[in-house]
Amino acid sequence: MNTNIVTSKIPDDLILSCLNTLSSIIWIIDAEGNYVYVNDSYLKVWGISREQALSYNVHNLPTECKPIIADIVLREKKSISMFQTVYDYRSDRKMRQFVTETPIFDAAGNIIYIIGKVDIISINDQKTTISLQNEYDPDAPSSEVTIIANSPAMRSIMETLHAISNVDSSVLITGESGTGKEVIAKELHRLSNRRDKPLIDINCAAIPENLLEAELFGYEQGSFTGANPKGKKGLIEEANGGILFLDEINSMPLSLQGKLLRAIESKSIRRVGGVENIKVDFRVVSATSKRLEKLCYQDLFRSDLYYRLNVIPINLPSLKERKEDIIPLANFFLDKYCVQYSKMMHFSNEAKEQLLNYDWPGNIRQLKNLVERTLVTCAEHTDCIQRINDAIFELKSEKTPEDFINKGRNEIDMMTEISSSGMGFSFDNFDLNKYLEDCEKTVIIRAMSECKTTYELAKKLNISQPSAVRRKQKYNL
Repeated sequence: MNTNIVTSKIPDDLILSCLNTLSSIIWIIDAEGNYVYVNDSYLKVWGISREQALSYNVHNLPTECKPIIADIVLREKKSISMFQTVYDYRSDRKMRQFVTETPIFDAAGNIIYIIGKVDIISINDQKTTISLQNEYDPDAPSSEVTIIANSPAMRSIMETLHAISNVDSSVLITGESGTGKEVIAKELHRLSNRRDKPLIDINCAAIPENLLEAELFGYEQGSFTGANPKGKKGLIEEANGGILFLDEINSMPLSLQGKLLRAIESKSIRRVGGVENIKVDFRVVSATSKRLEKLCYQDLFRSDLYYRLNVIPINLPSLKERKEDIIPLANFFLDKYCVQYSKMMHFSNEAKEQLLNYDWPGNIRQLKNLVERTLVTCAEHTDCIQRINDAIFELKSEKTPEDFINKGRNEIDMMTEISSSGMGFSFDNFDLNKYLEDCEKTVIIRAMSECKTTYELAKKLNISQPSAVRRKQKYNL
């Protein structure tokens, strides 16, 4: 039941008086977008009279607002919280504000009013706190997915998403780790005609192989020891009518790939321990940071499944290939963490130049982490120039996973040369245990360069998966 319901046409005068005392910017519009109330803080910030304000409609303002959040509230019929960019033509001011707009319903369930408030505002990059709400959670799910697409490559991808949104063809999203594959999958779901049905996502690398089949396909009662006695729906069934997102699809065991292929082609599944086929209507979207063609060549991935998944390929560019998006992304994350940590900061031109000149091997995830680290370690009301410089210098000095892999390869090559020639070896201060540990470590590093999961690592080294995990932990790999 919706609790945002009013039974009277005009809000009580006492409520309006209370709203007028708040420092937050507050306004109320009707279902047609006409302003019916603004508080004193609204008038103060915008420098207009109450009569002027109440003569406006959200689509007819002396400002340019992107996006118009009231339109989203009317469409989604629920409260929306998001950042909004505002340009005031009269004063040539550009503003960035965090807005929450909430619908008010009548007894029949129709929206009759929308009440809005601004929690944080930034005027010409000089940020000022209006009101910070403790309940704001920047990581909470939102109906609006924020995608920065200033670069030609990302604009092309967004055009593709709109073009394929209302078809059922399989989509394969590829790209380096940290490029935002999951975000693209969520945006595709939001744009699609399946938006009112679930988006079920599963990380194939995060679930043990012996449990993955039961998670995907479900199981009947009594199928195995420890199973729910009532049986359980699988995630494919849960995705009925919606989208099934298979992240890290390259980690799916070969033993399951054939069953998944049959489910996609027949749009039906059979639970573990079951005898009946269950019809399921779902669209499959998968993602990987690995080259599936190469895995097919190595017989680690079924080529028929690859071609079935790769009907519509979307390859996400690395961050260094979309330089136009770096500063907008950095500002987006800065806004987000300013709200979360109740701080007011901005990037100077020098700091922005530093951000643009770095290659970002960790892509958007690395940029997000750097912005958060910079903000929480900077003093209040600074532009973070020195901290950005220090942070990027630290990043450039860090060893990447590729560095460790190359080091392992070089050590193995050296060991091979020594063992074959009998030269370059001395028993002075020799420690056999340490020598064997070093050998084991270099072999594991070399094997890890060719494996995505500990299951693949265990298979390659002919050891158990728990043993592979213990050895990784032993050497901090």
